[in-house]
Amino acid sequence: MIDFLQAAQNCGSRAGEAAEATVNNETVSMSMWELFNKGGWLMWPLLILGGVTVFIFVERYLAIRKASVLDMNFMNRIRDYILDGKIAAAVDLCRKTDTPIARMIEKGIGRIGRPMRRHTVGHRRMLPTSRCRSSRTAFRSWPPSPAVRP
Repeated sequence: MIDFLQAAQNCGSRAGEAAEATVNNETVSMSMWELFNKGGWLMWPLLILGGVTVFIFVERYLAIRKASVLDMNFMNRIRDYILDGKIAAAVDLCRKTDTPIARMIEKGIGRIGRPMRRHTVGHRRMLPTSRCRSSRTAFRSWPPSPAVRP
């Protein structure tokens, strides 16, 4: 235990001497290129990844800014076309307008006159179960059909 305390005291005195030596020395300035070279080979992948990050940030910023533009004249024209019964003209206007909102409105207009269906009709959810009648069936559909009883 005494050896440990003496070693700690020696380290503390050495750290104080090193701190005094750095205060007395002149400040050393390095250029960015010198710092980059002192970093070794690992700095090159970091530089490349940093450039890719900046590119992705700028590209996503511009895409989101373009997509967020809302043209109220577009929505008024769509409403007028639908109220006048000109569904084809409304779909054509949506196709000519290159925005996410126009694409969503076009899908919605395409569903005009169709009955609403539940999402689970075409794609039934599958749940694992150990209570299957057949050993070859690992799943049973949920909700169960009225004709099939477990």
